Amino acid sequence: MGELSNRPRLLVCLCSGDAGPALGVLGTSRVESVALDFVTTPGNLDALTRMGGLPRTTVVAAVVDGQSPHAEPVETAAATCAKVSGLVDRLVVAASCSPHQRAPLETAATMVRVGLSHA
Repeated sequence: MGELSNRPRLLVCLCSGDAGPALGVLGTSRVESVALDFVTTPGNLDALTRMGGLPRTTVVAAVVDGQSPHAEPVETAAATCAKVSGLVDRLVVAASCSPHQRAPLETAATMVRVGLSHA
């Protein structure tokens, strides 16, 4: 789809799991956005760093645990965001997308208050 001249912007969701070699493929593709889970798979940050980031890509970064919004302090999510933002074109903050998780509304509200997200 990336080769089509008339197409929507593309978002590839690599929800909960090791992105592995898909990151390299996506980095050379015409995909505009990639969703990565840094809660269930913190190794995705190492992989992103090793490959030099995705400088032309928007990354939707799951940095909040949707199942247990109090499990990780906001500071942990903020530190992950700081690292990821230096490796990508644009950062969008999200909740972990495991199908068994619910929306972490309280944590999301806290992140908006401390300036990590724009609601």
